[in-house]
Amino acid sequence: MTQEIVETILAIELEAAEAQSRAQEEANALIAHAQSEAAAYRAQATQDAQERASQILKSSQAAAATESDAILAKAQEEAQSFRDRAQVRIDAAVAFVVDRGVGRE
Repeated sequence: MTQEIVETILAIELEAAEAQSRAQEEANALIAHAQSEAAAYRAQATQDAQERASQILKSSQAAAATESDAILAKAQEEAQSFRDRAQVRIDAAVAFVVDRGVGRE
């Protein structure tokens, strides 16, 4: 009877060791799977962030170009206004000098 009990205990210990081994393998597989998924999520998040940053950069560049164009157009308009006013004064100055030179004061 003692032999049967020892054999039973040994069989139970063997089953327990096998169960523990299977559980450890499953745990290792779960950990590896979780790490793989985490790496994939990180990679996707990085790619999404880079795409968003690229969109923001393009949008900012477009807005800056629009503002730059508006500033340039305003500056050109002001420069033309100065040229127009200067031309009127130059015409008046030339007429004055011609009148003075001819003696018409």
